[in-house]
Amino acid sequence: MPSRRRPLPEGNPQLHDLNPIPAADSLTTLERDAQAALAELVERAGGRVSGTRSIPIGHISVLATLLDDYGRRNAEVTREGLIFRGRPGLWHALDSLYPLLRTSRWIPLRGAAIIELERRGWRRLSPPRGSAFFLLD
Repeated sequence: MPSRRRPLPEGNPQLHDLNPIPAADSLTTLERDAQAALAELVERAGGRVSGTRSIPIGHISVLATLLDDYGRRNAEVTREGLIFRGRPGLWHALDSLYPLLRTSRWIPLRGAAIIELERRGWRRLSPPRGSAFFLLD
């Protein structure tokens, strides 16, 4: 999953200025499922560029599974166990599959997925709002 975001041009960016949506055949099964879910949610909220509304909450199970996988791949091993330090941020996992002009639109959806991750055993290092987590099995 690519995590680099190319800089947007000055002025009024357009769809062709965004990173491209990765081809489904280049993704894992989990990433394909998450990308399809994100596409549906983003298009419901007005699209990748013109939309100004937050991305609606939905498909939490598949998106939480995606973020769990992403967190584990970007975690460090410590004496206490796996720790995801929040960098690169969880929104990168979403944006790498379906890039948006305004990445702040991911905030409510990411928050809902984090609630599900906490139900699954993730624990914040600095509650209530820290971006770093212990990843428990």
